[in-house]
Amino acid sequence: MHFKELFAFISLSLFGAFGRFSEGTCVLPWDGTWYDSAFPDNNVTFDLSTQSVVGWKILAYNTEGTNWVCQEDRQTDKQLLFKSTKNFGSLGLQHLYMFRCVQWNKLSDHVYQYYVYADEQRNIANQRLYVEPSTTNVTMDTACVTTNPPATREFHILVVSNMTDDTPKNSNSADNVRSDCRKLDRRSN
Repeated sequence: MHFKELFAFISLSLFGAFGRFSEGTCVLPWDGTWYDSAFPDNNVTFDLSTQSVVGWKILAYNTEGTNWVCQEDRQTDKQLLFKSTKNFGSLGLQHLYMFRCVQWNKLSDHVYQYYVYADEQRNIANQRLYVEPSTTNVTMDTACVTTNPPATREFHILVVSNMTDDTPKNSNSADNVRSDCRKLDRRSN
């Protein structure tokens, strides 16, 4: 077990027992700041200690939200279910929460590929999200089921943020990222 995973497990075990985490128990494969191809205008930040993500910017029903918390983790399938921390709604609509079901694959220590499993929401710029009222208890068994799964080409890429700089700290690391991206390009054709 890696140090980060061990730390996350101990943190969740200790703090979860005292009710700090109201959501499910998750072990995120990422920590720190990452470039996310799904949100190219800003970096996203994963926090192992709070099991949260900041930077997945969603605009729905005249409300913007960027903060998410991990609700459920299915490590055997490499799936994570995230819930928006902000509820969305407009006049006449219930307050709704957005859910992102992410299935990930590690390409290297610095690069991950992921798909979002949910049906496209036409009224939310065709983003793949699961939407439910704030009073509903959503699990992977409901949020990660889709009638129209993502196509192979609908993948997103996460790259450690310092790997995307013009002058990386270590040229070998930059070469590794470029190599991983070339491998990924060949797989998607």
